[in-house]
Formats: sequence, C-alpha cells, structure tokens
Amino acid sequence: MWPRVLPLVSAAAGCFLLVSGCVAPGEPSGEPAPRAGSADAGQADPAVMQAPRADDSADFESDQSDSEATDASEPVPFRFAWPVGLEIVASTTRERSRPRNRATGGPITLTYTLRMEDQGDDLRIRVAAPEFSGIAERDAGTTALLEQVGSLVPDFIVTRSGDFKSIADVEDYTKRLREVLVAILPEAGQLDAIEPLLGSLLSPAVLNAMASEEWNAIVGNLADSELDTYGVYEFSEATPIPVFPGRTVSMNYVLEVSGFRECVRGGRPRRCVEVEIRSEADPAEVQQIIESVLNAFGTKPIPAGSITRLELANSIRVLTEPDGLYPHELVISKRVRGTAIEDGREQTLEQLDRKRTTYTYR
Repeated sequence: MWPRVLPLVSAAAGCFLLVSGCVAPGEPSGEPAPRAGSADAGQADPAVMQAPRADDSADFESDQSDSEATDASEPVPFRFAWPVGLEIVASTTRERSRPRNRATGGPITLTYTLRMEDQGDDLRIRVAAPEFSGIAERDAGTTALLEQVGSLVPDFIVTRSGDFKSIADVEDYTKRLREVLVAILPEAGQLDAIEPLLGSLLSPAVLNAMASEEWNAIVGNLADSELDTYGVYEFSEATPIPVFPGRTVSMNYVLEVSGFRECVRGGRPRRCVEVEIRSEADPAEVQQIIESVLNAFGTKPIPAGSITRLELANSIRVLTEPDGLYPHELVISKRVRGTAIEDGREQTLEQLDRKRTTYTYR
C-alpha cells in the first residue's frame, strides 16, 4: 500500500519552509515599486496565492496609528550596532493551524536570553536560559522532545556588520542534537528508516539555514541597506535549498517599508519602522522538489501525479530601530496550500505556521 500522501507532503513542505523562505535575499535594486494601493500599483492576480501577511492579527503595537503617519517618503539607513554586553530577553510563541483538519494543539512559547559577546574579529550571540511554556497539555513523547531539543538552542557567530556566519561549535552541536533525536526514538528500526533524512537535516548547511532564520529576519536582511519609507521593492531570486545541495527554487519577493512608529527601549521613546518581506515560491518547482524529497527520503516512493498542486508562501514582518537594528517585535508566517490524490480522491492540504517574537531589553 502506498504511504499516506497528505501527511508526507505536509512534513516535507514544513522542512522546505524551514530552510528556503527566510534566507536573506539579495539587495533589492532599482526604484521602489508604486506604493500598494496607489493608482499605479496595479491589481494582484486573484488566482495566485498571496503570501501570508504577518500583520493579519494586528500584533504590532505602536503609540502612533497609521492615520497619524505622514505620506512623505524619506531614505532610511539601517545600521547594526549591538554593543558587547547587550542582553535581550526574547519570547517566541509558535502556532500551527490547519483550517480543514482537526486542531493541532495550542501555542507553545519559548523564552530565552540573547547575550552579545566578543569572539575574536566577530561577535558571539549566546543563547541562555531557554524555557518552554504551553507544553503541559501535550503527550509525554512530544513534551520530552520539546524540552530536550529546546535545551539545545545554539549560540551563533555574526560579523561586526551583522552578517550571520555560522552556529558556534557546529560539529559539537550537531553531535549533541543527534544524540537527543536518537534517544527519543522508541524503536531502533525507526532510526534506520529515517537515517537518510536525518543525515541531510543535520548537515551544517541545513542547521545553519535554520539557525539563521530569526537573525536574518531582524538584522541580516536589513544591515547596511538604505530603504525609502513607504517604499515597495519587488525582486526575484534563485534561492538555494540546503537539504538538496546545488538545487535552487525561484522565489518572488516583495519588500515593503512603513512610515516611522514610536517604540520604547530602556524607558525612552525610540524611532522605529516596520519592514515586511513577503515571498512566494514557483509552484511548479516546489512540486518537483517536494516529490524529490519524498522519493529520496521516504520508505516507499509516492505514485506519480499524487501531488496535483502545491504552493508555498512566507512573510516576515519586523518592527525595529533602523539606527542600531534593535528589534521590538517579529512575526514570521509560513503557509503551504495544495492538493494531492489519496485513496483515489483529491484531498486538500492547508497549513499555516506562525511565529511571533517580542524583545525586552535589560
């Protein structure tokens, strides 16, 4: 019997979203596109899935409403300037929803401290005191997995200009992570079945791509750039897929900058802006890649034509101080939507993963 297609597609798409959508894109070039909603902006094709907007639930708080913001555009330089010794408490809440399926459990929150340290010519971001909440209602196996993997949030190295370099001591981290994952597998046979996938996911390229996601969202995508307030930049790029070295997927990006907002750090008002990067992958390429993942790492190949449509979209929205790139809030949304043939019938898959992080400065 063929393996159940939809759960496999969901898992494979989740892995793909982890390592493909939030790698820092190239510098946007050219003049900003017309501001969304202007007479020159044009209309979006309703047949094309739109990337999920990170502000759908109005998480971003500000002392200045949109109605108070001025329409005047001005260039804004973004410069990374975290001092050694800086400590930031980050609180990340993750949620997953599948509108056409049963509930996937409540939100899980991970709170941890980011500490800036010297590391030779570079800087080390030390991740300290990770602590989970919201896992009490889950089964014992899931709770053990979250607690053990959560305790292994890696430190990482960045340049003094804000570029992500790598996980600190990546070989040691990979070894410890593998030990945890192997220990929670109840049967030895399971390890043999997933060994090819485990080896790929624990490669330095994939682990670094996953570890860099949040850093690129709050710093790497913006450091040393200059963008216009109310600017809308559109560009395309072939994005590498770490789980498949040498392969890329075509991504279409829209980068949109809001006007200035007031935020507070250290008890003082600061000048912030909101920046959103939306991206959509080419559906045909995504379908081919997901089928490759399933056939390369699954215990059995899936039937040809099982996946009839698959669309992936991401959105990153950050509220930050341009001068220093001190983040205040980050929302990352990742959506997969598609159809597959299962038991002779066409089934619909839809899944939205959402991660919201707030930052408090000590």
